Amino acid sequence: MLHLSLHPELMLAFFQGTQLNLFERFLTQALSGIDSTGITSGMQNVAYVVLLVGFLWQGYQSAMHGGDVRGLGTGLIKYVVTAVVIMNYGTVFSTINQGFVNAGNWVSNASGAGSLFENWKSDLQTQFSQAGFQQMWGLITGSIAGLIDGILILVAYLLYPIVIVIFGFFYIFYGSVLYIFGPIVIALMPL
Repeated sequence: MLHLSLHPELMLAFFQGTQLNLFERFLTQALSGIDSTGITSGMQNVAYVVLLVGFLWQGYQSAMHGGDVRGLGTGLIKYVVTAVVIMNYGTVFSTINQGFVNAGNWVSNASGAGSLFENWKSDLQTQFSQAGFQQMWGLITGSIAGLIDGILILVAYLLYPIVIVIFGFFYIFYGSVLYIFGPIVIALMPL
């Protein structure tokens, strides 16, 4: 019954070559929805205000240190570079995120052909065929070690799909929150 309540595309993630592409597509849809609301431009404006206040504070600090022109120039360069990054935040975020996706796809492809689900399934089948029945024999004889090992084997069979669903949720959640509040965080960096 659980599989009926999950999103159909999320169920397909178990059988695709790489789940990262599916989660990246979900994140891209979320980011386009965020962009359509105009909240990112509002956050960029808030970030510009934070930059302005920070630069004014830097100017005050430079004046209080006997007219430190070098410190004021260094601060000006930091704030201008940060303002340029904030101005192009959508492009910067997409480029950095795509770099991580490419790295994840490289790692996924380096593990061999086939999907991650198929690799997981074949690894579990190999492990069970080598020692599975011997490990399950402990359940019949009633030993505590056999019980613990049997529970761990069942957890291994059930853990992967649950982790994929949790990872997908947090991947989309972190990406959306980071995309919205990123300009403000970046604006605080020169301080």
